[in-house]
Amino acid sequence: MQNSDIDVAIILGSQSDEKVVEEAGLLALLDEFKVSWELSIISAHRHSPILTRYLIELWEKRVKAVIAIVGLKADLPSAIKAFLPIIPVIGVPLINSDGFCDVEGLIHMPPGLPIMVVGKGKEGIVNAGYAALSILSLLDRPEMEGKFAFHNAKKEELKPRPAEVAKKKSQGGEK
Repeated sequence: MQNSDIDVAIILGSQSDEKVVEEAGLLALLDEFKVSWELSIISAHRHSPILTRYLIELWEKRVKAVIAIVGLKADLPSAIKAFLPIIPVIGVPLINSDGFCDVEGLIHMPPGLPIMVVGKGKEGIVNAGYAALSILSLLDRPEMEGKFAFHNAKKEELKPRPAEVAKKKSQGGEK
């Protein structure tokens, strides 16, 4: 069975998180950069066999990055990373109705299974999109440089003047 490649997989742990993703503009951001994406809702706790099958499908689709958006428990990104250890996984914790945000499952990973953790909530969701774009730029730099052209214009606006820059250098080993 031939599957088309997917640049970014977005996996939500709960149906209720889908609205937040849409409001944050993640899908529009990926569309703007002409990045192929796939959004799925699969609980790591309630649907672990389904998650396992889906991760196999993602591997076959040659996924390049996974954004895992989690609410009350942050086990989804670690389950993904354990199954796809060489694929970059970006974890985004959401805040539940009690104001709780579980990041422990995102930041306490064993050596060799890193998860990138971005800020929480809608800002974190957007930054996860930009992190995925950064990953893709490493894989296909010429194409992504063209897509990032508007950022270069913004960089010029934000570029500090020489007097505003303090530089430090290390020659490595100097004491």
